[in-house]
Amino acid sequence: MIDHPAPNGLKRYLPEFVLVLVGALILFLPLSWSTTPHLIDFKPFWCAGRVLASGADPYRQEPLATCEFQASPPGFFRTDDRRLAVPAPFPPLTLAFFRIFSSLPYGLAAALWSAFLIVCSIIVVRVLSGMLELDPMTITACLALSLEYVSLNAGEIVPIALAAIVIAADAAARGKPTRAALAAGFACLSPNLALPAIAALMLGMPSCRLRLLVVLCVLAIVDFASGGFALTREYLREVLPAQASMSALGSTQFSTTSILAELGMPIQTALTLGSIWLLTMLGIGIFAGQRLAEITGRRELLVFIPTAFSVIGGPHVHIFQIAAAVPAALVLYCALPKFRRSLAVALMLLAVPWIYASFLGRLSTVCAIAVSAFLCLQFFRARPFIIAALSCGIGLALMLIASWIVVLPDVTTALARSSSPSALAQESWGAYLDATRSANAAILAWGRVPTWSALVILVFVALRATSAPRKGDEQFSD
Repeated sequence: MIDHPAPNGLKRYLPEFVLVLVGALILFLPLSWSTTPHLIDFKPFWCAGRVLASGADPYRQEPLATCEFQASPPGFFRTDDRRLAVPAPFPPLTLAFFRIFSSLPYGLAAALWSAFLIVCSIIVVRVLSGMLELDPMTITACLALSLEYVSLNAGEIVPIALAAIVIAADAAARGKPTRAALAAGFACLSPNLALPAIAALMLGMPSCRLRLLVVLCVLAIVDFASGGFALTREYLREVLPAQASMSALGSTQFSTTSILAELGMPIQTALTLGSIWLLTMLGIGIFAGQRLAEITGRRELLVFIPTAFSVIGGPHVHIFQIAAAVPAALVLYCALPKFRRSLAVALMLLAVPWIYASFLGRLSTVCAIAVSAFLCLQFFRARPFIIAALSCGIGLALMLIASWIVVLPDVTTALARSSSPSALAQESWGAYLDATRSANAAILAWGRVPTWSALVILVFVALRATSAPRKGDEQFSD
């Protein structure tokens, strides 16, 4: 753990100011600055919570589609077709959490949800700042777009889960098993991110095991109580497989399954191999996390490394989850001076959500240029000319990609074939994706390359460093 003096005056609160400012710009700038409506994912989450509260099935086409079609505040998402349902592919436990917000009018719920995501982003930055000998603004720059921008724009749950995971890692480093177990349990609102953290704590922190078991039992009871055992069974047996199959050919996916499916492999085979890949990477990540914690003395890596490895491939990985790799890269950057240049490149690539940057409008492009210039200065102390050239290059690349984006085709016919009220929501949403997938597929494919490159660098450095001696060897000194 690193103790460094607190900044004086207003500079102490600069990260909070920046994150609040970014959030305000996302939500309040005119739509001409963004090509997508706000909170495109939160509307389905809010509706699913409302459907669950009414006693109906939140995973079915109706009444979910009718709720999502209802009016939203100007600039906020609503479906354009009553026959389209955007799924809320979370377990009943998470949907019960959204019931808290669904009891409020949508406009008020959206405002509170947005504020909550901003607060969680601030928590991630502040907890990491307490761990690392990095300027808090450097940490803020690494997470402002990769975590806050994309998740807040969509209304995603990732900042909440990542805040819980960062708190759990900090608790593990400080030897606080109860806090670690509670935080890991709260992260279960996003199960795919919580699983690696829970597995790592179970295997790497014996004092946490009993506490984790108690927390998981309580969560299971809450899950069953939220919608009954039948709803939990439906989620596990029907919703998860349908969501995985629907997303296999998703052009915004970073999963191993999507790569294999796009190369022509049958979807079920690609899903099986993606699941095997996830388990393999999780096992390697747990080993690497324990080894690196011993080598560097940074016990937070017990949690951060498996979490980072879990978003490298697998059956389903979206751009929102990629931010979970940033804490591991930041800790390794501080702990492994020998690999700092490679990790700096990885962090700069992870800091920009390349696959969405051009789709999120001019604000995203401006922010990407600013973040890249700032991180180039912080990590490489580059000359102003080099920074300016890099920033202009990134801006031109993003604007060029944006110029290639085409309008999505009409999906009326596709939805007409997929509008059964009793069907899973994945049926109509899958029909929509199938009808629009090819429109910008080439752009989205290239947009994934920088992020994949960063993840490869992170894995290479982490595995390469596991063969080093323990902390104190000259290999890890400046």
